[in-house]
Amino acid sequence: MEFRKKFMSHGVSGVRCSYALILIGLSGFAGCVPSRKEVPSEEITAAGPDRAETPAAPQYIAPEILENRSFVEAPILADRVAVGALPPVSARLPDNPRVITPVDNTGKYGGTLRRTLPSDINGESTIQKTLNDNLMEYPRDGPGNPRVNFAESYEFADEGRSVIFKLRKGTRWSDGVPFTVDDILFWYEDMTLDDEARNDPLFPSRWTSGGGAVGMEKVDEFTLRIFSDKKLGMILRTLCFDHFAAPRHVLAPFHPRYNPAADYREFRSRSTAAQMAFSPDIPRLSAFAPVEWTKSRKVVFERNPYYWKIDTEGNQLPYLDRIEFSIVRNPDLALLKFSNGETDIFDQSLSDVSIYNMLTEVEKDDVGITVRRTEDSLTPVLYLNWDAPEPNVRAAFRERNVRMALSHAINRMEIGELLNFGMLEPVAFSFSPSSVWYSSETAALHSEYDPTRARLLLDQADYLDRDGDGFREFHDGSTFEVVIDVFEGRSMADLCQLVKDYWEAVGVKTILNFGLQEMLIPRRINGTFQVQVTDPPIDPLIQGNHMGAVGPNLPFWYRNASSGNTAWMHEVTGLIRKAENSLDDEVIDACMNKVREIFTRELPFIGIGRAPRIWATSDRIGNIPTGIFVEMQFRGLERGIFHEQLYIKDRIR
Repeated sequence: MEFRKKFMSHGVSGVRCSYALILIGLSGFAGCVPSRKEVPSEEITAAGPDRAETPAAPQYIAPEILENRSFVEAPILADRVAVGALPPVSARLPDNPRVITPVDNTGKYGGTLRRTLPSDINGESTIQKTLNDNLMEYPRDGPGNPRVNFAESYEFADEGRSVIFKLRKGTRWSDGVPFTVDDILFWYEDMTLDDEARNDPLFPSRWTSGGGAVGMEKVDEFTLRIFSDKKLGMILRTLCFDHFAAPRHVLAPFHPRYNPAADYREFRSRSTAAQMAFSPDIPRLSAFAPVEWTKSRKVVFERNPYYWKIDTEGNQLPYLDRIEFSIVRNPDLALLKFSNGETDIFDQSLSDVSIYNMLTEVEKDDVGITVRRTEDSLTPVLYLNWDAPEPNVRAAFRERNVRMALSHAINRMEIGELLNFGMLEPVAFSFSPSSVWYSSETAALHSEYDPTRARLLLDQADYLDRDGDGFREFHDGSTFEVVIDVFEGRSMADLCQLVKDYWEAVGVKTILNFGLQEMLIPRRINGTFQVQVTDPPIDPLIQGNHMGAVGPNLPFWYRNASSGNTAWMHEVTGLIRKAENSLDDEVIDACMNKVREIFTRELPFIGIGRAPRIWATSDRIGNIPTGIFVEMQFRGLERGIFHEQLYIKDRIR
């Protein structure tokens, strides 16, 4: 096919060449991998006394374990207790520890999980998701209503305008200092609401209700009240995200409100996302706390001796002693390290699921790896800037016929074959498949590859090729040209090359603007881009800031939406607000279904499809979950693995 020849002469052929080189490097893989061997007894110890095997985990904990506080701890911690360096485990756990049912088995204590990060400077989000623990959490299998996690219980009051959270009394930070509501209020009032202390220039919209910030107040040391003038329909979902507290005893001395000699610049430098994720000086509530950060080389986390979760046999989690993240910028090298048995999890996608065939070939050699697929999620979408600085581009993107033409010009099936090994299902616009308001029927609308229809729609919009050069003209006679920002080092480069060819085939000249994230993300924030490709919103309740004018300069692809005259956008914003401020499922369902109908009709940005994400694990790791949902609301693949209940099996590669 002529098009495929053209395609292979572009970026994808280069990617395929790199894959071929990896495969050559792996051709002798089976003979190079270290032989499987027993894990030394001093490294791995069965959780609990005298447990030689890893039995299937009980579904429920025996009441007497909690009543008698007959908990079990890792041998490495028991040794510290024996010499007086730590209190006994019964004193370290809260009055009511969170009980977790492991995926498969009661795990074994000890060992190190080896992972890679593409960057530590930009990788703090991965760490936060990996170690995420919040007041609430989603069920382990993804979709569903949030359930208690760090919170012991919650109760709505004032007709849904306030909610009372009871925290787990006796919980401590990883340095042993007691945790209280004051740590939550410090994070919210002194780090998030305080514009001078906050590192992000914008207040996070998820902490707003009815257009204003929610309020928080201390009822007692372990009781928090969150309140608003509007009903808090979104608050439980909001409390499934990364942050909800910060160690006041560590950070307050650097905050000007608590130390007149301090200054905000110093405070911000000590509380950046990277510092909060990697710094050994900042204690954690999560299963693992950082103990070593060698910039651009590695980050090491060790078990938190005060972690507040146990398994269904009373063993304090986590099972693992350590997690080591090596900084490996090159995904090809990350794949080789995994294939050679140097790391335990591979999830740095080279081109989404395009590594699938290669990994399955390695898997067939029985070298101790398993290739896995997540549940389907939406692939990155093409965001058209409705407020593009160029008047011609701005006017074109606001015409529905143009947007429909650009969608029908895309051959999604071919994209699926070339980049997703046939695993992609075409989608033009949709909520995420994990959303309760997902509709497969509406998702497929406007996704048909029909270049003839695309040309006709552009003709009807009076964007014609009047000079015969193969490209259409804007209404002022200049060339109809759009620029797609392409993030270097990311798999979207191949996708964008294909889109360029599709759009140019119907007469829209397309320029690819390659750049680093630090160059292109400011263009998104400032609204100076024309087209950017990035992750889609899940649904309006999870990411209303991507779909409605719910705050200043939102959504980012239509910064002036709140003052504009686009009627459907004002309707969508009203529906989102109504749903956010309701606790009535029928009202919420009606609002969300209407938003989906409007977005499907208007197609303000252009989706590509839905597909699984491919990842792989070493067979030496136990309790690997299946059926993981990777969207942001579930904190991605990183949180879906639930590292606190992973363990090292008896045998390794």
